[in-house]
Amino acid sequence: MSSSSLAAESAYNNPPKNPTTAPPPFDDQEADIILRSNVSAVDFYVNKAFLSYASPFFESMFSLPQGNAAQEDKDGKPVVPVDEDAETLAVLLKHCYPRWSSYLGESTLEELLKVREASEKYQMEGVGARIREELVAKRFLMEQPLRLYAITLRHHLENETRLAAKATLRLPMLGRQYFEELEFITAGAYHRLQVYHLKCAEVARKVAKNLEWIVDDRVTWFECNQEQASPQIVNISGHRGKWVRARWWWDYMVQAATLLEEKPSGTTVMDSELMDEALGKASGCGFCRGRAFKELRIFAEFFASQVDKATSEVPDSLLTFQARH
Repeated sequence: MSSSSLAAESAYNNPPKNPTTAPPPFDDQEADIILRSNVSAVDFYVNKAFLSYASPFFESMFSLPQGNAAQEDKDGKPVVPVDEDAETLAVLLKHCYPRWSSYLGESTLEELLKVREASEKYQMEGVGARIREELVAKRFLMEQPLRLYAITLRHHLENETRLAAKATLRLPMLGRQYFEELEFITAGAYHRLQVYHLKCAEVARKVAKNLEWIVDDRVTWFECNQEQASPQIVNISGHRGKWVRARWWWDYMVQAATLLEEKPSGTTVMDSELMDEALGKASGCGFCRGRAFKELRIFAEFFASQVDKATSEVPDSLLTFQARH
């Protein structure tokens, strides 16, 4: 017996007592069928036409002869019990209605995965695709990239796993937070993620050391005329050698190179603590203090883009997409 059949049998054998009605738009008395969440004891009044259009599963179900004597009716409408909880069902069903089709609210990763599982069960490809998009929304990539990597790898979502892997570059390789989802990926998969991190760290550090990507030399750290004990010379685009007497900028680049070994991401060179320290030092230079704030912000954004460009060229073939079965 299939898992969906088992779920249906479980739902039929465990009917809830005194189910409540779902909030709008699923309280419409003009609807022609009721989906009942047995887990939450909530009835959803829905239209067969919308469900049939979104789901071959329901289209096939509704094409079968109706009038099963064992089937419950309510308000003159057949009741179909399902095992999904009310929150999952609400998100899933709203995607069947044009007005609500983009609704996801503030769903958590766990909630989105439940909806995705239900979308596969009911063959709702459109909903499944929308959920995959939301899984790699900025809020998840920024806040929980390692956890997202483990989740998407476990669910064999290759494109989403690649995006999550890239997002983990903002984290140091050592001392990462533990998530229970890591138990569902292999040691090999985690090792490959570490190898990818090391390769990205290598190219990111080169960006901080080889400055031939710098085009504009009309910046305060190249024009500063304050005497320094040990000025540095760097090569920028066009094989131009430039003296750096602004020690604060040199220190910023040295620190950035060190940090990129741990966190090879463009966000690293724009870190507020790193920037504030550099600007604090620049304020002590009579020549630089008037221009440093604006020019360093612009430079750091370009620097970040060069780091991300370099790491994007690291082949993600280093990552093979195998999870624990």
